Amino acid sequence: MVSSPRVFPDHRSYGYVVPNSSTPLTVTVTVDLAAVKSVGSVKIHRYENYAQHYDPDSLVLSTSTDKVNFTQKASVQKANGQDALWYDLTFPATQARYVRVTFTKHYAPVSDYLFVDEIEAYPPPAGQEVNVAQGASYTKSENPDSHYPDTNNTESTDGVIAGGYGDGIGYGYQLSAVAHQPVSLTVELPAPKDLNLVKFAKFSDGVHNYAPDKVDVYTSMDGSSYQYAGSAAWGTGQWYEIAFPDTVANYIRLDLTKQTGTYADYIFVDEIAAYGNQALAPTNLARGKVYQASSGTDPGYPDNANDSTDGFIAGGYPDHRSYGYQMQSGTTKTVTVTVDLGTTRTLSLARFWRYNDGVHNYQPDTVKVSTSTDGTNFALQKTLGGPAGPHWFAAALPQVPARYLRFDATKTYGSFAEYIFVDELEAYGS
Repeated sequence: MVSSPRVFPDHRSYGYVVPNSSTPLTVTVTVDLAAVKSVGSVKIHRYENYAQHYDPDSLVLSTSTDKVNFTQKASVQKANGQDALWYDLTFPATQARYVRVTFTKHYAPVSDYLFVDEIEAYPPPAGQEVNVAQGASYTKSENPDSHYPDTNNTESTDGVIAGGYGDGIGYGYQLSAVAHQPVSLTVELPAPKDLNLVKFAKFSDGVHNYAPDKVDVYTSMDGSSYQYAGSAAWGTGQWYEIAFPDTVANYIRLDLTKQTGTYADYIFVDEIAAYGNQALAPTNLARGKVYQASSGTDPGYPDNANDSTDGFIAGGYPDHRSYGYQMQSGTTKTVTVTVDLGTTRTLSLARFWRYNDGVHNYQPDTVKVSTSTDGTNFALQKTLGGPAGPHWFAAALPQVPARYLRFDATKTYGSFAEYIFVDELEAYGS
């Protein structure tokens, strides 16, 4: 039960009595922006009289489009804005009509009130309206500390900014337990994107130095060959920001390095955001195109005529969004799928979706990528020995002219590996 607000002498803020109790006071303020808008930061003014500690112990920011379903976006324990007079919560852009701030405060001498003042909401900076890394899968070179895990392996691209190390939103590495530095995080984008800015959220609780000393950024089309994009040794506000010329990439790798020290025995990792010119992003040239696949699919898992180019990513085999070829014990099988792009295009990337339901090994052992301009004479471009990231066999191509794109997927029979399943095939270029 929240007490009624009391106005302090300047009549510009309002206050709540904090009960002398072990249970903290919680106050929620919800601002209606009047319409759904793109929001990228929220600022809250703190109580300025330092003789009385009437500011909150912590803040949690959530947003909603319907005032019913709220999603946490950021939290903070200390004023981190200009002159320590503002709580500045910056996060990847989100659509919101309602901005909710939850204030929490414990009772203590000269801390028996909670005063609330101005709440301001702002759109994201120009060029940062769309975070192309939002929701993307990623891999880590090291396993985090078991006390500070990466929940569901999603905390770096979930759009939620962590507060302190114990809030369960970020994850941490104890430096003494890290086998190798740098600690690498590799993000597999859902499709090749134009990039010119990568941001990494900086840990800051006002006490511990758990942020990396340096963040290096690399980009890649195929997840194998990487190009250096830039680095940052200190944060710009709440973020390390690494800007670079427009680059089309499918993978982003961040290398984090840190020297141990007092209150600096961990690296804590939180959000990764990536931005670019959406108009320059390539399109999937294979989407909706016809293709020819090897005959002999299992009758229970047939090709529905367009499973490989319908733009829909299958889940496990029971959803019948992919098609399968059964194998016999002791055999090796190759499945060939040839996509007709309709006209000769210049290709820079080809991708073959990896089957992965967490149980069965129904992906190929290798995938060969070949191209042709006439559908008869094919040139082998790449042989892929495995997925480049969590989802795709990816082959970067040297601007190859081609109308036909052929994938040869080969597999040897094994335990829980008695099928080859084929799903989405993609081609990018101009």
